[in-house]
Amino acid sequence: MMTHPTDALRLVPVEPTREMIEAGMDFDERVLTLRLGRPPTVEECQIGEWKAMLAAAPASPLPGGGPTCQLCANKIEGWICQGCGSHFYENDAGALVLNTIPAAPTGDAK
Repeated sequence: MMTHPTDALRLVPVEPTREMIEAGMDFDERVLTLRLGRPPTVEECQIGEWKAMLAAAPASPLPGGGPTCQLCANKIEGWICQGCGSHFYENDAGALVLNTIPAAPTGDAK
């Protein structure tokens, strides 16, 4: 069950490995036809091939398999560092970035 958008993300090579390519090529749409009870759409076949390629991807080189904090190197879950509590956001390029915008002041400033 996804609890946060980053739960659906996975670090994979920029270029697919030979094993990933072979897994995608080995995907058999006939198996999907049997499971669905009808011929799969092009999109369903592409998703099946992608899932096969992801399953064949090498393990993440990052500790714990996910993003880590730039400040303390602990794991980031749900946009929050589990070590120091720093908050992160996703930029337009899809990278996690430390949120450096200060929190709104609380109370009266004098």
